[in-house]
Amino acid sequence: MSAPSQHIRKRDRFLNLLRSSSSETKVKAQVVSSKENVKRVATTGSNTTQLHQLSNISNNAIGATTETAHGNIQIELVVTNTAVKSPVPIVQPSSLPTDPRLDVFLKNVNPPVVPVALPEIRTRIDTTPQLALCIGLPPKDGDTVGQQEGQLQDMSPDTTARLAWAKAVKQDPIEQDHIRWLGVRMVDEFAKDASKDSTEIAEMVLLGPVLDRETYRRLLECAISSFAKALMLDVELLQGVVQLVQSAPYESLLPDDLVKILSILRVRLQGTHQQSSVHPFHLTLAVSRVLDVMADHKVKDLNRIVEHEPLSGILSGLKGSADPYLMYQACYAFQALQYVLDDETALQAVLRHSMGVVDGL
Repeated sequence: MSAPSQHIRKRDRFLNLLRSSSSETKVKAQVVSSKENVKRVATTGSNTTQLHQLSNISNNAIGATTETAHGNIQIELVVTNTAVKSPVPIVQPSSLPTDPRLDVFLKNVNPPVVPVALPEIRTRIDTTPQLALCIGLPPKDGDTVGQQEGQLQDMSPDTTARLAWAKAVKQDPIEQDHIRWLGVRMVDEFAKDASKDSTEIAEMVLLGPVLDRETYRRLLECAISSFAKALMLDVELLQGVVQLVQSAPYESLLPDDLVKILSILRVRLQGTHQQSSVHPFHLTLAVSRVLDVMADHKVKDLNRIVEHEPLSGILSGLKGSADPYLMYQACYAFQALQYVLDDETALQAVLRHSMGVVDGL
């Protein structure tokens, strides 16, 4: 073999070594880049598919490195194909899906609706909700149905059916009298029963707001009388009385009615033993809600000596209760009491405070 050919072989061998080292550098750079992308995607919380793709890229590159002893051309092809075949997107934190469970406080949520089917005209009314709907659905004035008939295209099918039912009842005086008679009979049966259970109380609370003024007042008087005569505190009856007062039509309650109800609650609260906070809590809650109704009706001139000051003293004592629920209700009721003015004039208040200063001297 001649000397020039030996020099050529040495040169080829040297070029192959350079090409091999360059390819190995490319493979190592690809492996490092793939591992960094795997860490970045895992840190940003990407999905499992992207992590699997990155792992395949890294494994292919590592496998190509082990084949460097077999051929330099194969290494270059593996690295080139891997780089073009699977580009790795960088996932931004803003593009990650949000958890819908974080939306706890929803806005404009519709109240729950209990569907009640209307009976056919002059057929049996099976349930108390049906009776309450039948009593309250016919309009009190005759022009309401006529005004709503012009807006049928904007109403739901349920509203349209109820409007048609009310129009049919309006044209049937016998059915109107029958529905009202059923409501009166329900109140009579409630008054006859000495021991009123929770089911009867719930039925009366449902019927109360749709009854006429006379029947409603008779129902409220019966409920309050039963509560006042009971030796043991009936919490369910107490809650029923409060709900009847809160849901009463404005014209069905007089200021004197509210004052008498408040007086009964005050006497019961004053005579309740304070060792347990259960009964004081329910009574204080009832007092606060009755005071809210009195403020809405703008009741004033509450007797200062008989009603206002004794109730204020009771609530002031309950404001220091260790029970946080009772303490909150007592504070609320005390503030609500300030909106129901007593019957003391400004001159009488000045004279009373002046006499207190003189007595102190």
